[in-house]
Amino acid sequence: MLHVAGEASAVPDDPRPRLNADAFVCPQCNVFAHQYWSNLAAQSFSIETEQRPDGTARALWKAALCKRCGKPSIWRDGQMLYPLQRLGDAPHELMPEPVRELYEEAAAVAMVSRRAGAALARATVERLLKHLDPDAKQANLETRIERISQRVSTPLGQQLDIVRIAGNGAVHPKDEPDEIVVIALSDEDGPALLELLLDTANQLVDELIARPARTQNLWDRLPQWLKDKRRPAEESQEIA
Repeated sequence: MLHVAGEASAVPDDPRPRLNADAFVCPQCNVFAHQYWSNLAAQSFSIETEQRPDGTARALWKAALCKRCGKPSIWRDGQMLYPLQRLGDAPHELMPEPVRELYEEAAAVAMVSRRAGAALARATVERLLKHLDPDAKQANLETRIERISQRVSTPLGQQLDIVRIAGNGAVHPKDEPDEIVVIALSDEDGPALLELLLDTANQLVDELIARPARTQNLWDRLPQWLKDKRRPAEESQEIA
């Protein structure tokens, strides 16, 4: 889920960090917020610049300061060097710790190697499926997805299929990769697809762990007389 700072402008279609953008999703606090830009300077040495044809110097090093959290991002020649870029939202707060570790690694490595990111995203979902469906002890990823798809929404089931196809192609590369793997490796569509792969893990946690927990919490808070009023209807359905 994208968080937006109150003073930020309308969120664009692509809110990821971009050089000189007025606002983007801060890599420090993960909130879409206004950014203050400045050229980097040093007291004891000269900062690297690039000479333009007209003889003027272009600053290569810049910094953006997030208005919300006050933390900086450091850029050189249009590329963010600090903090290390990552894809996807933060892992769901209820994501099991062993799954969270893989998720964080996939999000961090995806900007360096999309193939590695896709493979780790696949491994993240597979580890989560093992946690959610422990009865499928020796099942492969395809079988696990078939089993869990019966318990999730249709859109999430489609996302699981994308994870299976893209992840398999990344783990078992061929001379002619599947089209979806080509998309994952492309500069234009690759980041968005990898974010979807990572989002699948978060959506699984939300639908199969967080939502049942919220429902149970609300049920536990109902007055006993309301719970008793519902039970006769349930019992009559069972008898029928």
